[in-house]
Amino acid sequence: MKKFALIVILAVASCLSAKAQDIIKFRNGEEVKAKVVEVTSYEIRYKRIDNPNGPVYIDSVRDIASITYENGIVERYNEPYQQYFAYDYSVPYSEIAGKYDTRLYTPTQYDPYSPAWSGIASFFMPGLGQCVTGEWGRGLGFFAANIGFGTLELWELYNIDSRSGYEFGGALLATLVAHAALNIWGISDAVKIAKAKNMYFQDSGTFASGVEMKVQPSFGMAYNGAGGAVFTPGVSLSFSF
Repeated sequence: MKKFALIVILAVASCLSAKAQDIIKFRNGEEVKAKVVEVTSYEIRYKRIDNPNGPVYIDSVRDIASITYENGIVERYNEPYQQYFAYDYSVPYSEIAGKYDTRLYTPTQYDPYSPAWSGIASFFMPGLGQCVTGEWGRGLGFFAANIGFGTLELWELYNIDSRSGYEFGGALLATLVAHAALNIWGISDAVKIAKAKNMYFQDSGTFASGVEMKVQPSFGMAYNGAGGAVFTPGVSLSFSF
């Protein structure tokens, strides 16, 4: 009799345990029995039922098909007719510049732009960092200003030995300082734009859109026929579905 009662208690406990769990169904068909800790607009945090004292797992909401909670509520994600391009990549920086304090920026793995790469791009080619974040007018402006400074520096250098050599020497030094200041500003500006646009993206709540785009500069070395190497900068555009 005691054995029978023990079996009944274990069976009831097992049923209650099985009920007190959430079921996460992924878009690839996999199902995970878990205890959901948190769901945000772009990620889900949970613990696996078979390892309750283990780590907290983090997955993208884009990979989730549905979550069935222990109380029977079902939440579905990534419906077939969802608007995939809800995030407006064409939003100009001028519209969001005053809305975000980029010093408070916290990066996530879903950010469309890399502030570090934007800064590096503008270091190697003034204006490129702005262009890869969609600010073509701003980027071309920095590029044109650099060409202007470079042309002025060559002209001043050519005339350095004229009668007013001291005057041209001082002008050349002033131009070089202004040119360096412009490039530092361009690098800082590219980083700031990338951070602001990422913050706008985070606030838009479109991480479950199903499409992710990244624009990043790329750098490499190409070997020429003479056995030497040539530095080759470029830009890569990638989509994740």
